[in-house]
Amino acid sequence: MSFLKLRISGRLYGGFGLLLLFCAGLAGFAVWQLNVIQSQIDGMRVQSENALRSSEIVGELHAARRAILRFAFDQDEASFAESEKRLSKTNRASEASRGDDDLGRAARAVRRRGQADR
Repeated sequence: MSFLKLRISGRLYGGFGLLLLFCAGLAGFAVWQLNVIQSQIDGMRVQSENALRSSEIVGELHAARRAILRFAFDQDEASFAESEKRLSKTNRASEASRGDDDLGRAARAVRRRGQADR
């Protein structure tokens, strides 16, 4: 039976059904794209946290180096104590970055999502 031979009510129902089918497909595509965006956001969050942690470690290393140089030139015990404090803080931060299981799990999940999306 041809679409043109249908009565007006049949054509209206058929057109409305096609419109609903198109909207459902569009909504499914939108949900899929939102999941892709979420995986990209997770990847950027992991990279941001790593960058913040590394910049904190670099800052502490610079401060420790300044304190060591100040100790070498002035023989100031307070500078030596400050360098020890900075180096221990740097050591704790690097240990925390290596042992952070949540970030490791998140990074692996992002990689899996990225490979699945391809």
